[in-house]
Amino acid sequence: MKGFLIGLALSALIAGWGGSAQADRILLSPQGDTLAPNAFKTEFAFDSSNSNVNLSWIQVANSQGIEFEGQRFGLGDGMKARYDLNVQYPLLTDLGTYPAISIGMRDLLGTGLEHKAAYVAATKAFPLSDRQLRFLRTFKLNAGLGTGRMDGPFLGMEARLRTGVSVYAEIYRRHPNLGIALPIGQHANINAYSLNGAFYYGLSFSMAR
Repeated sequence: MKGFLIGLALSALIAGWGGSAQADRILLSPQGDTLAPNAFKTEFAFDSSNSNVNLSWIQVANSQGIEFEGQRFGLGDGMKARYDLNVQYPLLTDLGTYPAISIGMRDLLGTGLEHKAAYVAATKAFPLSDRQLRFLRTFKLNAGLGTGRMDGPFLGMEARLRTGVSVYAEIYRRHPNLGIALPIGQHANINAYSLNGAFYYGLSFSMAR
């Protein structure tokens, strides 16, 4: 799986992609934003107490901004890894007046953990005062509702500091999750997460045309 992720990242570089892609998730919960058209993102994370427990994602958006995501859960303890295919469709873009809104389905084929759960998500970026801009670059709030194993409403926030560090928080499937991302270069981050009470660490890489 790691080789596959690296191969996709190298393919993106060879294709001449540039800029950075905005993530479509806060941590585990979906955002109203999708990736930019023709963007690519990959991310993986390991449980700090058990490296056999890991998560990885590969996301690609087509020219219309429709996003497709492959997701792998390595569950450890000899359990078989689970794979999800997710799709997300943007309805509105956050242009200042209205939030970004998207709809989607997790685990489209029913082979993973969320088993054909549908959702709607909305994200709004808030204007910052001159005083706030001394510390922050962006601040967003996210809210949505999911069916089935997504277990109803979810909430989240994302703040990017002037230093380039991003901070994330969410309540998803009735659990609080936290994350922090430290940029290393233009396209990659070192990440640390608290997910469902367990500490994870990992990397993410993103590119956009």
